Amino acid sequence: HCPWEAPAGLLVSANVLINGTYHQRLFEDLIEMRLRHQRNVIAVRKAFPEYVKKDGHEIIITESGESFRGMVRDDIKDNDENKITVMMTADDPRSQQRRRLFAKGVANQLISEEVKQFEATYDMDNLF
Repeated sequence: HCPWEAPAGLLVSANVLINGTYHQRLFEDLIEMRLRHQRNVIAVRKAFPEYVKKDGHEIIITESGESFRGMVRDDIKDNDENKITVMMTADDPRSQQRRRLFAKGVANQLISEEVKQFEATYDMDNLF
C-alpha cells in the first residue's frame, strides 16, 4: 500500500491528498536510513555480545527463561559495517524513479505526468 506511487490524477479524483488524507513519507532517503539502522544494529550487537552466538545469529531469552535462536541476515551477522547491503529491494516497484521521490506537490506531479504522456504520444524530434 503506497499511495504516493499512484498517479497524481488518480489521487486527485479519489480525493486523496498526500499530507492530507495520507501523510508524506517519513524518510525520503531509504538507503541512508537502512545504512543508519544497520550500523545501529551492529553497535547493539557489539555492546551485548552475550546475546550473539558464535555463528552470528542471536539468542533471544523469554521472561520464562527459554532461549530461542534469532536468525540474522548475512550482511549483519558478521558485525562488519563494510559488509552491509543497503539495497534490499532491487525489484522495479521499489526503484526511486517509480516512487517519484523528487516531484513535490500535486501540481508538479500532474504536470510531470502530462509531460510524460505527451512525450510518449508524440515524436519529440520531429514535432516542430
